[in-house]
Amino acid sequence: GTPAAGTAGTSAASGGQPLVLAAAQTYSDGGSAAGTYNATSLRPSGTWSAGGSSGSFTYSYPLPVPPAASSLTPALALSYDSGSVDGQTASTQAQSSWVGDGWSTPQAFIEQSFIPCQDNPEGSAAPSATTDECYDGPIFMLSLNGASTPLVCPQSPFSYTANSTCTTATDNGEVVTHHVSSGNGSGTKFTDYWTVTARDGTTYSFGLNHLPGWASGDAATNSVDSVPVFSAHSGDPCYNSTFSKAVCTMAYRWNLDYVKDLHGNAMAYYYKQDTNAYLRNGSSSAVSYIRDSHLDHIDYGFTDGSAYTGHAPDQVVFTTGDRCFASSCDPIGSNTANWPDVPYSQDFCASGSTSCTVKWPTYWSTVRLKSVAAQQWNGTAYAPVDSWALAQHFPPTGDGTSPALWLDSIIHTGSDTNAGGSAVTLPAVTFTPTQLANRLNNTNYPALNRMRIGDIVTETGSDLYVHYWQARQCRKTSPPTPPSNTSPGFPGYRPPLTPPPPPLLVQYAVASVSVSDPTGGSPGLYTSYTYSGAAWHYDDNELVKSKYRTYGQWRGFQDVKTFSGTGTDPQTETETTYYQGMSDDNNSTTVNLTDSQGGVHEDVNQLAGDVLESAAYTYSGGPVDHS
Repeated sequence: GTPAAGTAGTSAASGGQPLVLAAAQTYSDGGSAAGTYNATSLRPSGTWSAGGSSGSFTYSYPLPVPPAASSLTPALALSYDSGSVDGQTASTQAQSSWVGDGWSTPQAFIEQSFIPCQDNPEGSAAPSATTDECYDGPIFMLSLNGASTPLVCPQSPFSYTANSTCTTATDNGEVVTHHVSSGNGSGTKFTDYWTVTARDGTTYSFGLNHLPGWASGDAATNSVDSVPVFSAHSGDPCYNSTFSKAVCTMAYRWNLDYVKDLHGNAMAYYYKQDTNAYLRNGSSSAVSYIRDSHLDHIDYGFTDGSAYTGHAPDQVVFTTGDRCFASSCDPIGSNTANWPDVPYSQDFCASGSTSCTVKWPTYWSTVRLKSVAAQQWNGTAYAPVDSWALAQHFPPTGDGTSPALWLDSIIHTGSDTNAGGSAVTLPAVTFTPTQLANRLNNTNYPALNRMRIGDIVTETGSDLYVHYWQARQCRKTSPPTPPSNTSPGFPGYRPPLTPPPPPLLVQYAVASVSVSDPTGGSPGLYTSYTYSGAAWHYDDNELVKSKYRTYGQWRGFQDVKTFSGTGTDPQTETETTYYQGMSDDNNSTTVNLTDSQGGVHEDVNQLAGDVLESAAYTYSGGPVDHS
């Protein structure tokens, strides 16, 4: 199906029950024990920070764009999170992002989740237990402005023939509307799209495809990714009593393609799509679907309704390269060994092929992000302002699994010469990896080695070192009990890899970060962290089928202490206590937290990750200065 794993990892059921990875499939999908191509990129993952409740190391490299006539401009950055690499195993997308492992670019979309017809869609058997996608009810996830949340939609039943209104699970006041029968040329049965209106009046459109003012010959945004979907039961959107006819093309992802504010300012997002094909319902001729899409360019600085009038005043262009670094890359079919994380030889089919053997859709990319360029229209052409060049490679894993794309460096060039002078290229920011095993007991299983950032050298020459550790050591001989697991590790496996013993998957936290002074004028900065009270919540994500739900939602650490100082300088100490949302976990008992003043607070799910209390000490081990 198109499962979306929402949290960092997966775990096990309690008390002698089988240990399974959330959202794992029971049929081969061209993946391996190190990952699958059957999942989309939605997961159940500069300035740096560390020591939050998750224990992750995060780094943000901003991509500032030229200002427009209004304040409505895209906010762009390359963002790294070491925690997104933890738990990346067989149930999650095998490929890294188009930037590199652990990295992401701003991405906004609404995704609909389907499941294989053989997996009892909507809780009961389909007329034919095939590996095709089947409708599983209105299960939608919104990803916008760096946060993902499920959508709560009417169930009686959800309509694809009339507009309807949903709310976000967090219910922050957004108005979410599903629009149908737009005739927007998306190629889907219902030509549907979404709008989300925020509390400030800004409206975000997803899958609009034909923007306001569109006329024949104008560019579509290619913002709707689709796949054939069967309707197994009466009342489903494309139901037919003859199962082979109960199928239609439906969107599995509507990408953000238009934003407008209350003042009539607008910006537009355009995408490129790549297709694949498979044998739908065991047919003899392969049918096409969208296997991947990526951002091509953003236009901004124009007013609502004028997307197709002249040239946009401001534009950001995303240029891609191949996920291949060998001298022989094309044609890919003759050089598959040079594309180490692309499952072309096992998962590619041409539309209409009668020799295809692939029986289900898979989702994978052949491109990486090569550069980003910001430019402005000067009346005759687009003039370059800033650009960023990315260098990547595939470091070997050493455990027999395919490597993940690694970001080596970013080089920034400023090209605005309107005030005189010439373009300036800054020294590269470089990223050196450190290899850690995602799996602890790897005697019978691959170690699942993945890279994390170990060293960053900035444009100024400052050197930043990151050291990771298991905050509480997991032991192969005594794996944690899932419902009461307080260790940063969890047992799990993916069929057909079965216990004994269950492989232990590891969650790494940042132990310390040191930053050097390139001038040598100071001893630099050293920050270390200690953690306690790790927690795993039962997986209540609707995008994970009930039979795969386990205690696999990483809820981070309850208590984190941060120490700063180096050499003979006295150390500072701060302490932060977090909510983890563990009360009534899987209908268990109420969990209360007690603050330093004796106040009692229920650890409710809605507050997970929020700060309960913070304190600063006069020095490490000293009395509280303030809290």
